[in-house]
Amino acid sequence: MKNQRGATLIELAIFVAAALVLLGIGLTAWARVQDGTKSTRLINMVSSIDKAVHTRFPNTWNYAGLDVTSIADSLPGDIRPAGCAGKTCTESIRSPFGGDIVVGPSFPGGTYAITIGPPLTTEGCIDLVTQLGTQFWYVQRGTQMKAKSLAAIDPTIARTACANTTQSLRLTGT
Repeated sequence: MKNQRGATLIELAIFVAAALVLLGIGLTAWARVQDGTKSTRLINMVSSIDKAVHTRFPNTWNYAGLDVTSIADSLPGDIRPAGCAGKTCTESIRSPFGGDIVVGPSFPGGTYAITIGPPLTTEGCIDLVTQLGTQFWYVQRGTQMKAKSLAAIDPTIARTACANTTQSLRLTGT
């Protein structure tokens, strides 16, 4: 009798299935790392925008005229929109998740808002509001997470509100 060499069809199928499972696990882990990197980048961007607003409008309760153009000179180069030439910005600030970040005066009077448009993942939203929520008076995504308070946002409330990925995230400061 001859010795058989090579793999049977069953052995080959088992190998392919195992390889696909490992590939799926690797892609899931990679997606989590990418989302975490985007979250960190967004947190840094919002902090820089908040700082630029307070640099341009120090000790004021009047944010009339606040927009990307008015704070562009106070933004770090990696956040400043490419379309800012001279005194006009023709582009908006882009979130690492792909949506626009809009800055402007808000109501009630004497406040300003940083609005992050969709898409923004649930985890990205939770990371942002739990780390920076104490800097803003109002935090809202579809439903309000807190109002008139600089207290930390409860993670359970953040998870529920941040699950609404079709809504913009609005941070209102003074």
